[in-house]
Amino acid sequence: MQNHRTSASSPELARSPWEDLFWGFVVLLTPVFLVTLVGPVTLAAMVYWVYGSAGYDNGIRVHFVGKAPWFSNGERVPDSVATVSLFCAFWASALCAFTVAFSIRWLYARLSSKPQNSEA
Repeated sequence: MQNHRTSASSPELARSPWEDLFWGFVVLLTPVFLVTLVGPVTLAAMVYWVYGSAGYDNGIRVHFVGKAPWFSNGERVPDSVATVSLFCAFWASALCAFTVAFSIRWLYARLSSKPQNSEA
């Protein structure tokens, strides 16, 4: 026999205003980190992946023509390299945004909590 809990029998959990605000910070920070922090590292990683450090030292860079990434020597970035690199860049920026937002929330909770007196 299965126990089915109804919403009337279980108390509503109190939600903190931080819950919605937290995910809002994550959503806003992800594209910021993608463009400013993780994106340039990803473009350099594409050059290192295909040409190695010698290619990057010789001045080969990645730029976008339309929506397709191209190397500065005129060759197109392989689709598999571009797909994996940009997919990992998105998840890395989402992880960075989650870490920053979680740290801000933790720091706020830590600083705003009232100190407990242990005098008894």
